[in-house]
Amino acid sequence: MKSRFIKKNIPDGAPEWIQTFPVWSDDSKRDIHYILANNTATFIWLANQAAMELHPSYTKIHNLDEPTNIAFDLDPTVKGVDRHGFRKACKVALQLKEVLDDLGLPSYPKTSGATGLQIFVPIAPGYTFEDTKHITHFLGKFMAKKASDIVTIERLKKDRGDKVYFDYLQHHKSKTLSGPYTPRAVQSGAVSAPLLWDEISEGVQPHMFTLRTMPKRIAELGDLFEPMSRSGVEIKEIIHFIKNHPGI
Repeated sequence: MKSRFIKKNIPDGAPEWIQTFPVWSDDSKRDIHYILANNTATFIWLANQAAMELHPSYTKIHNLDEPTNIAFDLDPTVKGVDRHGFRKACKVALQLKEVLDDLGLPSYPKTSGATGLQIFVPIAPGYTFEDTKHITHFLGKFMAKKASDIVTIERLKKDRGDKVYFDYLQHHKSKTLSGPYTPRAVQSGAVSAPLLWDEISEGVQPHMFTLRTMPKRIAELGDLFEPMSRSGVEIKEIIHFIKNHPGI
């Protein structure tokens, strides 16, 4: 495979009709003009630029401080050919679903397109990243304690052993995750595929979802990530509880 790179700012020579939105970058100390992939023509142009991977923001452009969802990234530390790491991630995802169900939070899983799983929760408007951080941080610590044999929140990979990294820090204003249905820049043509929870229970594997298999899957199952575009749930009471029970 040829070398690849990540490009955030719209490239020189892009058509004038492509819409962009400027976002200040603390790292580069300048505005980055992100492309708004908001119509078919722009998607076609991106495809012609070999822009395989799309990593959308958690927010909409009219309010960059308010995420539309909460996301958890489950990343296996061991990525062997036996796919054992992904099976571990599935086990963690199912335990996380039980917790989210108890909290009354609907959740929608998808493969990362690589070796991990990502769990999304749609939330109502009006909450900031500071608000959602209370939930992500709480659940990260809770899961690391609840399933300490397979879950870690240790940031240094060398200290994780063979556990699944529960990355609650990935949900942040300056970060992104691979979008649903985006292909990944890998030889297999893997796609970040929305899943049914039953599929995770039954032992689904990420290699099953590629550019070749996804059209038929969508035709049969529809858009499994469509609920993420609807109105999300209120999280005010959960935040209030966590703030008032810091020792849990």
